[in-house]
Amino acid sequence: MAPISPAYVWEESDAAVVVTAKCRGATSSNTDAFSSPHYVSINSPPYFLELDLHGRIDNAKSTVAVRRGEIELRLTKAQPGQWGRLLVDLPKAERLQRR
Repeated sequence: MAPISPAYVWEESDAAVVVTAKCRGATSSNTDAFSSPHYVSINSPPYFLELDLHGRIDNAKSTVAVRRGEIELRLTKAQPGQWGRLLVDLPKAERLQRR
């Protein structure tokens, strides 16, 4: 069975980006998260979400919380300021290189 890309919403402040994904049945024990400075992914079968971020984040200060079928990524920005958009607009090869 192919992974399902969950619906999500995001918001930002000067200091952080918060992404909330709807993943019915998600628990902290069946959810894995990965982050690098320009990329985050969550895997909570059958859901899989990956985001190539517009800006840079501080992995060490970013957090993941799972509650009631929602996964919240609280991503601390490496540099304060507004991104204006969540995802970077680059060709696939360049996005993969940034990861």
